[in-house]
Amino acid sequence: MKKTKWLASALLALTLAVSAAGLAACGHEHTLVKTDAVAATCTEAGSAEYWKCSDCGKIFADAAGEKATTLVQLATEALGHDYELTASVADGKYIEGTTLPASAVTYTLVCSRCDDGQSVTGVEADLSKELVVGKNEFTATYAADGADYEVTFEVTAVAKSLTDIEIEYTGKTEYTIGESFEKDKLTVTAKYDNGSEVDVTSEATVSELPASVGVGTVTVSFGGMEKTISVTMKEAPAVTEELFEAEDGEWRDGETPYGPITVFSNSDCTYLSGMNSNYLSELTFTVNATADTTAMLIVRLNRRSEETVFTDLVGVSVNGGAYLESDVVVPAMGEDEGSEWGVNAYTVVEIGELSLSSGSNTLTFTMLSDAPYYSGYNFDWIKLRGSYIEPFVHECGEVCPECGKCMDLYCGYPSCEDKCGGHDGAVFEAEDAVILDGESPLWGGHGFKENSAGRRYITSLNGNIGATVTFTVNAEKDTTVSLVVTNNMRRRETRFTDVFDVLVNGESIGARPVVVPASENQYDESAFRDFCLGCITLQEGENTIVLKVNGWESSFEGEDPHEYSGYDIDKITLVGEGVLLPAA
Repeated sequence: MKKTKWLASALLALTLAVSAAGLAACGHEHTLVKTDAVAATCTEAGSAEYWKCSDCGKIFADAAGEKATTLVQLATEALGHDYELTASVADGKYIEGTTLPASAVTYTLVCSRCDDGQSVTGVEADLSKELVVGKNEFTATYAADGADYEVTFEVTAVAKSLTDIEIEYTGKTEYTIGESFEKDKLTVTAKYDNGSEVDVTSEATVSELPASVGVGTVTVSFGGMEKTISVTMKEAPAVTEELFEAEDGEWRDGETPYGPITVFSNSDCTYLSGMNSNYLSELTFTVNATADTTAMLIVRLNRRSEETVFTDLVGVSVNGGAYLESDVVVPAMGEDEGSEWGVNAYTVVEIGELSLSSGSNTLTFTMLSDAPYYSGYNFDWIKLRGSYIEPFVHECGEVCPECGKCMDLYCGYPSCEDKCGGHDGAVFEAEDAVILDGESPLWGGHGFKENSAGRRYITSLNGNIGATVTFTVNAEKDTTVSLVVTNNMRRRETRFTDVFDVLVNGESIGARPVVVPASENQYDESAFRDFCLGCITLQEGENTIVLKVNGWESSFEGEDPHEYSGYDIDKITLVGEGVLLPAA
């Protein structure tokens, strides 16, 4: 806005008029010389054009010399400055998303007539809005000496540019072939030239892990920029199935056991029984893993006469965590498959995936039902199929003294995979032996039976104290052989040498104290198994091997001391060289 012009006072105007009138009278002819007008400036006064007589010096406002005047009358006042507010933005790159700094703008009052200018401060302008791509308009105001000034100016901003990407990775750097990169542990931050940082993890591209063993890289890309993460690739571990026999676990009866949890055996397996109706009873295994891993739980257990859902009856937890969720069905026994407690009842079922931590883990099976029927299973074994799982450390208790192999045909541990039986043996059937009853046989003396499987065996030796079974064996030379007896198991765990004394040629051999497991079906075919009693020495020619009923006293309070004092004997087998087969 321009400043108001200054006007001459009325008194000066009156004085000039009187002076001009007085100068008009002169007695000669003037010789007039013109002086051009001088324009007034902002700071200097000006003058109108005039004519001056070169003889008398009089001054006239016209070329005819009729209008006398004075220099004072001809003078025009200085105009004064006509200021306008201007804004100048410093050269530079202005980027979207930033704000215009106050230091980048210089404000000046500039005269519109003479270009006189002066920098000013104290200008008010709102520079807080973020710049956008293209032109950005701002308004500034300034007040001084009663005048108000305003200026509008523009700033051109360009799009922000990516200057760098930064990655933060907290995952592992050692992987096995076939694993996936831990993208959830990666953060990618984009950095721009306007100073902003943006999380672009979801937009970044991450390469796959290297496919070969060794040191390699994973590449993270965004906006044409790349960063790498160094990783070491290892061979994928072998997938194995690690066996854990139920009898090697730890068990605890629950609140309402129908009967205590017991280890039983049949001709097919040794298993854990007594969990049916045993509400909140537990079977726990300790499983060691060399790394965090997952494994498929596989269980061998008996089927019931009706179809059941495994997790309806049994809760499976790892390290005290939540029960495994699974809807796996255990099929029912067929009508023609025998008893649900028999050897044909057992089946293998895959239950589901478990997560194991590196180190020691507890895997617990909890009976969840207290119903009288179909509230539990008999467990033979579990297997864990996966990687990094350490096998159970099994010490074989049934080692053949001749070949060093496992004599338990139903032990599934890998260390016992090589079974005894790979060498020749001479078989002597019990029905061909000489059998003498003891002093007072409980059941009227010994006899023979033949079961549905065609097995013929001596019976009624139980309680037959002093009874003997004598086998006559011929050897072609002095030799040492392994003595294997095939007999039935009883409902209680027993020791063979507590029940029978073993005599070779009239002398007790001090046979190995072999444990004969318990069997729920002690008189069925499933109860018969082979038991190695150790090595015996035979002399060249005829030898006698005698099994004598001892009269073992029961260790179970209140039971008949004769109840478990004999076995049903099927045969003996002599494993080694030099034994002549019996005559047909």
